[in-house]
Formats: sequence, C-alpha cells, structure tokens
Amino acid sequence: MWMLWSMLSLGWAEHVAVLEFTGSEDEDLVSILSDQARAGALDQLDPLTYSIITRENMIQILEDMGKDATCVEGSCEVELARNIGADLVISGTMTEVGGVQMVMLKLHQSDTGTLLAMERVQGTDPIQLVEETSDGVRRLLRKGLNLSADLAKLTLTATPNVTVYMDDSILCQQTPCVRDVEVGSHTFRWEGSGSQSIVETLSIAQ
Repeated sequence: MWMLWSMLSLGWAEHVAVLEFTGSEDEDLVSILSDQARAGALDQLDPLTYSIITRENMIQILEDMGKDATCVEGSCEVELARNIGADLVISGTMTEVGGVQMVMLKLHQSDTGTLLAMERVQGTDPIQLVEETSDGVRRLLRKGLNLSADLAKLTLTATPNVTVYMDDSILCQQTPCVRDVEVGSHTFRWEGSGSQSIVETLSIAQ
C-alpha cells in the first residue's frame, strides 16, 4: 500500500508531512484516522496558511525527483520526508492491547532525524479513537514545536467533594475548583471518598 501524505507549509520555510498510519489491516479506519491527523495539524498550524498535497501530486513529486515510494514501513518516515523535502514529519502506529485501541503519534525533524515529541491516544472503540486523534496531533505539535495552547476556564463542582483527574493527572484535589484547561477532548475521572469513581470524556471549547 502506498504511503499517503499531506504537506503543510509551516511558517515561510518549513513543511510538515503527515503519513498514512500503519499497524492495522483495517484500511477504512487507517484512512479515517490519517485524515483526522491532518485535520488536527491544519487546525493547530492555521489552515489559511497551509496547503494539502494530494496523493497523486505526491507521487508526481517523487517521480520528478527520480524516486519512488517503495519504503512503506514506519521506520522509514524520516527518509520519506527527506525525499519530498519536508522539514518535519508526523507518523502514527496503531496497536491494540487488552481490547483498547491505541495510536502512538511521533513528530520527527527530518534533516537530523531527531524525535521532537510523542503522544499516545487511545479508545475502547474506533469512534472514540477517531475523536481522540485530531486532539492528539494538536498536542503533539504544541509539545514538539513549543506552540501555545488554547485554554478555556473550567469550573468543576460536585456534592459531596471529590478529587478530579484529567487525562490521568490530578486536576483538583477537591471540588469546587476553577482551572484553565486546554481546548479539546479530555478524559475526566471523579473520585470521592468511599464512592465509586466516574469516568467520562468531555470536549472542552472556548
């Protein structure tokens, strides 16, 4: 299977290539997740500035350079990025552990091969995995490129008081509390003394 690419202009000189995800035989899911990654990159890097190169155009670029896309393994992401002149490359590897589907996202700098950032997204079903992927790419780019995050002020209340975790990290030792959190999808866990914990995924908007 050909590797599919999106190319985005980052600033005035850098380009980011988003590879088709690997690690799954479900081509429909691979395609959807890869598109979600591109959507997340476009959202984070300002889509008014960046353009997407189609699969057909990408193949033409490689042919014009006298190269082909025979290297399709994930370990070749840096080499492929260099072949098309991309400065940065995003790749995703899918796996399943204990019934949970995961995607490990990586951001590489192509000229040095340096791994700039990694981000894991997961879901108990394909729909949840799709919803998490674009947010995961946005977090990946913010971490790897030191971009500022969009924040929203969130007020959390519960009776009786509980401890609130967001994405497995403590957000509030007790409620009520007010916190600035990143815009996007987050998993919250509410734990009270002697009571059953509640887990839910919420989409936070500004």
